[in-house]
Amino acid sequence: MGHPGGFVLTGIDGLDEMLGRGVPTGHIITVLGSFGTGKTTFALQFLMQGLINGEKAIFISLEEDADSVIANAASFGWDLPKYIKEKKLHIVKLEPADAKTTVTRIRSELPDFIKRSGASRVAIDSVSLLNMLFADDKERREKLFALCKQLKSTEATCIFTAEVKDDNPRSSRDGLVEYVSDGVIGLRFNERENGEVQLARVDRAAIRSGTIKPGDAHAATVRVGILVFDGVEELDAVGVYEVLAKAKQIHPTLDLTVRFRALQEQITGALGMKFLAHEVHRELSDLDLVIVPGGAGRAEVVQDAEFLKRLLDFGTDKPIASVCTGALILAAAGLLAGRKATTHQSAWDELGAIADVVEARVVEDGLVTTAGGVTASIDLGLHLLQKHFGPELAREVEERIEYQRPL
Repeated sequence: MGHPGGFVLTGIDGLDEMLGRGVPTGHIITVLGSFGTGKTTFALQFLMQGLINGEKAIFISLEEDADSVIANAASFGWDLPKYIKEKKLHIVKLEPADAKTTVTRIRSELPDFIKRSGASRVAIDSVSLLNMLFADDKERREKLFALCKQLKSTEATCIFTAEVKDDNPRSSRDGLVEYVSDGVIGLRFNERENGEVQLARVDRAAIRSGTIKPGDAHAATVRVGILVFDGVEELDAVGVYEVLAKAKQIHPTLDLTVRFRALQEQITGALGMKFLAHEVHRELSDLDLVIVPGGAGRAEVVQDAEFLKRLLDFGTDKPIASVCTGALILAAAGLLAGRKATTHQSAWDELGAIADVVEARVVEDGLVTTAGGVTASIDLGLHLLQKHFGPELAREVEERIEYQRPL
């Protein structure tokens, strides 16, 4: 089933080359985008590539009826009726208006239907509408995990389409589907300098294979520096370190390094813990990601204008993150003005004078990611693992350290 090397081609010009070998067989990939960016077309083209290769496919729609899907495909020259007549393609229309029946059909019928049909490619358009059928985030998360588990059992390669948030085109509307799928492909409009608008382009593609190997086209080299200073809140720094270092321990070949970086070798934390920094210098340019924890000692850090400038320069070009009141250091460096951000609840008012404070464990806005108070350091670590190495590794570490992220 799928590509003999363990990957299936998407059929989309340039994307398979971008991904290296296509999409890993049996994985679930989410295609994110706003209205009109071509998510449904992407899903149809993915299925068409399989049909052309002699595979079977299923298109599950919660939006358009079968006639509309067929007409949409015909505009690209894709003859779906031919494959439907040959029983190589099935188009299934589910009714969001009848939520109870739709959920029941998906739970009880879908896995067996996929297996009976022999489909190796499945598309669900859209999972955002499917999630709206559930009462709350807890139920959405449970049902979505269950659906993914069922789909995995079929060994089919699946595409979900999902709408993005109006204020954050890099996040799905409910913020859940990224955590259960094996990869995310983002689509967006591309406005050119002459004012013309290109209908859609791939904004990002983060897809991970199940086994992470050095040199793998889907692995990423991420060099992380956690900045520590006298008076740092110990768990702010150690929590995220534990998560990232644990991932490296589980998978020694993972292209990840994580180090404490400081301006002096020995550091005394806010609660008296003493530890040695791995690296002692001010330079940040050799890193791929900088993490800034908080603590009472931040008062001295924000007085170091030269170091704040280094943080600003770094965070303008590369990803930067904070834990707890480390967000106030990022704010002092000029990185949070007008951004959505979070911090320890005791500092919400102070941060609110500069940023748009969000009451959440982790908030990502562009290149800047902020985490809430103290224990949110662990959540940040899991968030970063998911972003750079995929949800499977994040879930594996979450289970290994016996931690469950709050809903």
